[in-house]
Amino acid sequence: PLPRRAEPASAWQVPRTQVPLLVLAGGADPQDPIANMAGWRSSFPNGRAIVLPGYGHGVAQFGCLGGLVSIFVDEASAAGLDTSCLRGIPPPPFVLR
Repeated sequence: PLPRRAEPASAWQVPRTQVPLLVLAGGADPQDPIANMAGWRSSFPNGRAIVLPGYGHGVAQFGCLGGLVSIFVDEASAAGLDTSCLRGIPPPPFVLR
């Protein structure tokens, strides 16, 4: 069996911060769906979520998302981030095996 230890309640508290946050999520992510982030805006009011429809876990490498992350880091803000380039990302291929 795995060892058990008591976790302090503070380890499970959601932080509250003004620090900018950029959430990237795949709309079809079975591992960590965007629904798991319900209520995140109250903890991160300076944040923004970008959901790439049809994609799974780990979307930063697709299309223009890497560039959007660079802009977010350079500007230290998600405000005004132009996400119109997302429309140019094709849906993932559907493969039958």
